[in-house]
Amino acid sequence: MIAPGLYYICLPLVSVMGTWILCACMVYIFIPVASKCGKYFNKHAQEKHEKSNAMKYLSKAIQEPLEELGLTWVDLEAGNAT
Repeated sequence: MIAPGLYYICLPLVSVMGTWILCACMVYIFIPVASKCGKYFNKHAQEKHEKSNAMKYLSKAIQEPLEELGLTWVDLEAGNAT
């Protein structure tokens, strides 16, 4: 007699906790791991990654001409040129 009552009381609590744990695992584990592997789930994250890669490539490509002028990449970033 007490088992059905306990079941109907615990079922919503257990389902809410299960949903919360599943969502937390997706947000804090799955999505960060996927983004480290190169899979992005929104356009903003993908554009941010592409911009970061482009800036890394640009900083390597422009380093030699900057050294000839006596500047560094840090100087350009400090001057808000990027």
